Amino acid sequence: MKIVVIGGGIAGTAAALSARARGAEVEVLCGAPGASVIATGVLDFELSDRLNGDVKARALSGDEQRIFDSLGAYAIGAERCVVAHSSGVVRSAGGRDRAILDLASLQKCRVMVPFSEHPRAAAGKWLAQSWGASAFAKARGVEFVGIEAELSRIDSERSLDDAEMAELHASRERLSWLASRLREALATAGPGLPIGAVVMPPWLGIGHERATELSALVGVPCGEHVGGVGGAAGRRFEAARDAAFKSTGIQMRTAWAKRITPFEKGWRVECEQQETREADAVIVASGGLIGGGLEYKPGEVRAASELAEFSPTTFHSTIQGDFIIGMHGRPQEIPGSSAGIAPESLAWPFEREPTLEKCGILMSPNGEVLNAKWLFAAGDVTSDRPKTWLEALVQGVSVGASAATR
Repeated sequence: MKIVVIGGGIAGTAAALSARARGAEVEVLCGAPGASVIATGVLDFELSDRLNGDVKARALSGDEQRIFDSLGAYAIGAERCVVAHSSGVVRSAGGRDRAILDLASLQKCRVMVPFSEHPRAAAGKWLAQSWGASAFAKARGVEFVGIEAELSRIDSERSLDDAEMAELHASRERLSWLASRLREALATAGPGLPIGAVVMPPWLGIGHERATELSALVGVPCGEHVGGVGGAAGRRFEAARDAAFKSTGIQMRTAWAKRITPFEKGWRVECEQQETREADAVIVASGGLIGGGLEYKPGEVRAASELAEFSPTTFHSTIQGDFIIGMHGRPQEIPGSSAGIAPESLAWPFEREPTLEKCGILMSPNGEVLNAKWLFAAGDVTSDRPKTWLEALVQGVSVGASAATR
């Protein structure tokens, strides 16, 4: 059986690995990096601003855990982890990139936050103050202490971004140098509570995490705080995905899917430059508005006119096919105004269930696109499911299994 997966993010990756584990021949088409490649490495089932302090850890099923473990880059456990963010917030999460430090086990200790003249590390002492004022720190008796440390070997490194610094620390020689500087900084910490951990900027490895090795060299747990989008975490995801595909014999091609049409008993995927793929089943995991699988397209305006030519639906799939876009199981409606719908009606805080978070491809319970046999969808391109990393993983595993049982 031949399956084509459109999209190389976590949803497409999970779908491809799940289908391959059931014996299908799988090819992944990936046109460009999507949301998974710019992700920060913090993993949740729900959007973080919907969580509260009472949320409990959610376990993965056996199949989901096997796919998760096959990537080898992430940690998830029976309890939620706790991470420090570059915004100054300390919060819990469902899982994490292994390079990110889990604070959950810390109690009555100091956490060293090194800072230096490097622009990406200069805020360390201010972050230490913010994290130290968090409810987590106060409840656990944890003190975050900013300590100056030498983090750059030459002046030119100060112009490097987080991903470039992470690439530097992929070298064992550079990691050993960093460990020596951190031990020197720890020696200046003075008396007080024991040092329980070191929180670094998101610099610890690019192909795979170096936090474990650094911890062994320094003698205390070391790890990253959560950085912004587009950092090292996304590059580590790509490396983990590529290694998993290579070990399982999944082919990945660089190609933009443009159109999906019925073909005999399956589907034909038309790509740019007249490339085509034919398969028994197709899984669309092309991402949502961030990943490029959906587009926001309000009323089109005729040139040199103040009035809209017509009133179209607001959201569209960027791939032509037998898709119905909507939410709550219903197709989206055409706005009554020729100018389209009011943008503030699409998102928080104006709407409790914003269309931006809910709209997507309508599907049947087994993940098939509505009214399209053996055409499936997973991840942010789908409707009514949280647009999160772990939710995309769960959907991908389920849809991959369904597609491979033809």
